[in-house]
Formats: sequence, structure tokens, C-alpha cells
Amino acid sequence: MIYNAEISAGALMLVESKQLARLYLTQPTPERWREAIEVENILQKKTPATSKRQAALVKKRFQLMNIELIEQIANSDNELATQLLFAGALLHSQLLYDYMIKVYAQHIKRLEKTIYRYAWENFWEESALLDPSINQWSTATKTKLSQVILRILSQAKYIETTKNMEIAPFHLRPEALSVIRLHHPHLIAAMEFN
Repeated sequence: MIYNAEISAGALMLVESKQLARLYLTQPTPERWREAIEVENILQKKTPATSKRQAALVKKRFQLMNIELIEQIANSDNELATQLLFAGALLHSQLLYDYMIKVYAQHIKRLEKTIYRYAWENFWEESALLDPSINQWSTATKTKLSQVILRILSQAKYIETTKNMEIAPFHLRPEALSVIRLHHPHLIAAMEFN
């Protein structure tokens, strides 16, 4: 299996991720993590289930990231933190990574101004050839994945909005570029298109 649908649990979750980064950096025990998420409700969610689901997704991203990136997420301004969270999402989701390479980058190369609506369907069909197991996913999951990926692109400033899907002029900040290039250089191909 190449792909998973875990990204459907949430987009970049900037506020929550900054909070969780501070907690993660304390190297909490599993008990302390659970207490902070479910009892103290540090994410300020209406239900423990939502807190638990979102925290689990963010933690999985952090576990794939170099600690320097997590420290910057915890302590930097929102723009830089968002760019680093996008890197974490790319590390965690091969589906998102492939979308950036196969759809977004190709639109840039063709000098397109917007991402076409049919691009997701074409991408899905191509992805199913690589990983036929995704054909078992429900239509609701497929739709949710499309929505979350577009929301991530909007939050990371790669597109203007999820409605118009207009490609935005994006520049990876030098401090993000240097730390990503140092620790996760393969991500640059899915982040920088200038």
C-alpha cells in the first residue's frame, strides 16, 4: 500500500499544531499526552474524540520530522510555521506529495492560472494504478481527501481559495527552505516551483 487516508482527519491545523509542538517538545509520556489532549483539552475541541483524532494526525507528522522543524513550528510566526507544517504534511501523506508533483507542478509548468476541477479525477485514476487498494475507499473518503488537500493548498498559500482554485504566487521563506533542504531535501520538489 502506497497511500493512506489519514490526511482526511484534518488540514494543517496551525493553531493546534503550534500547541501540540510545544507539548511534543517536552517529550511527554503517553499518559501525559493523553491527559493534555483528552482531559485538559489543550486543543479546545468540543469532544475528546475530535481532540484525540487531530492530535494523533499531528503527532504522526511530527514523528517523521526533524526536531528542528518542530521547534520552529512551536516558536516561529504563523507564515513560517505554516510552511513547515506543509512540509510535515508532505512527509506524512504520499497522496499529498504526489498531488503536488503530478497536479500542481504540472499546472505551473503549463502556466495555468487555476487548477482544473477534473484534475482530481485524473489524479485519482492515475494513483489507483499505483495503489489499487484506494479503489476500496468510499466515495465520501475520496471527496473528503480532495477537500482536505485543497484546504491544505489554500492554507499554505499555493492556491488563493478552495472555491476558485487559482494558483497563487508562492515563495518558500529562506529559513524554511534552508531547514527543509538540510533535513528533508526531497520535499523541495513538492514545495518550490520557481
